[in-house]
Amino acid sequence: MSAGHGRSFEHTGIGSPGRDSGVSPEPVLVMPARGRATASLIFFHGLGADAHDFEPLADALDLPGCRYLFPNAPIRPVTLNGGYPMRAWFDIKAISRSMSAEPEGLRESLETVGLLFQRELREGIAGNRILIGGFSQGGAVALAWANQCRDPLLGIVGLSTFLPIGLEKPAGLRALAYPIFLAHGRDDPIVPLALAEETREYLAHAGHAVTWCTYPMRHEVSAAETQALRAWLSDRLGV
Repeated sequence: MSAGHGRSFEHTGIGSPGRDSGVSPEPVLVMPARGRATASLIFFHGLGADAHDFEPLADALDLPGCRYLFPNAPIRPVTLNGGYPMRAWFDIKAISRSMSAEPEGLRESLETVGLLFQRELREGIAGNRILIGGFSQGGAVALAWANQCRDPLLGIVGLSTFLPIGLEKPAGLRALAYPIFLAHGRDDPIVPLALAEETREYLAHAGHAVTWCTYPMRHEVSAAETQALRAWLSDRLGV
């Protein structure tokens, strides 16, 4: 996939005004498929980053027939960072598995996943050819979506992330089980490995088929991790 070729920002109505304290609609970076689009990866960036952060990941994966969508989180004050406004999928007070209540902004972010999922269906991509993924806080959104989704999906990707207890599946909800790729740095100083391991155990117990990989890295994405993810995606996509 040549750099910049055919890439564009599209407005999808994400973050509808009036729903989240003045949050405006955010554009989505769309990177076209190599050849005819038959699958989609919707990938959510981490706290304080933006849609461009994982453009290199799409270039490295370069899966034939796969379109990549990178949404932008809205800018909101983040308690963890002293109330400083930055791009965030939801407010976060601490890096912890425990949450006493659903964090502000999460509901809108899950709606964003749904909007993009429906967009891809309208574009002719079957639900079982759509992947939802994310890094760090974006990965938490992807995993939270997996825990309440009742639509067919190809799978879920979570990189350097964890699922807070407050984002787990609501009691009584009959969500589907999905293949999930989880990868984490053994020396991650932001999201400790223990939190990711607890997440892995929870997801496996909930019935998801979890592929688990760890690497000698910090809060980042490594070449070895990208290669493992590409192999997992290629197997799922049959390419």
